[in-house]
Amino acid sequence: MTRVSLSLFLALCAPAAFACSFAQPIPVEFDAAQAKTGERAPAAPMVSVESIRRGNANDPFDSCGDTGVVVLSVPATRKTKGLAYTFEVISGTADDVIFDPSPSFGFKSDGKYLFVFPWVDGADNAQEPLNLVVRVTAYRRSGLKGGSTDVAITDRGR
Repeated sequence: MTRVSLSLFLALCAPAAFACSFAQPIPVEFDAAQAKTGERAPAAPMVSVESIRRGNANDPFDSCGDTGVVVLSVPATRKTKGLAYTFEVISGTADDVIFDPSPSFGFKSDGKYLFVFPWVDGADNAQEPLNLVVRVTAYRRSGLKGGSTDVAITDRGR
């Protein structure tokens, strides 16, 4: 009985240990068979930086404490529906890979397609500045490449 009581006590008093997870962009495989007659290349996307979160050491029980997160968005319109996007760092460096070069769909939320990019940033109170330029390119499902937009991802660090 003592072991059962002790086990129950420890289970109730132990801090929760939840795995860190994020909804990441949905990978896309192009299919040339989906090309439509007269299909035009998509326009360069209008990309916004929604948020940048840096890793921190403030909460030792935060399983995501060492994770940095960049959230980018594209307006969800009739013209952007069904488009895939690639994200390529063209300037700057980070300590870890942030952007997967594979084409992907975002998640629709509040009139936008959101693209969430987590990376291991380090659980430090001191963070180096982040200065990247990312080229975002739109694609049709057929693989037809459209226009590109360069977006600055900057954080002064702390």
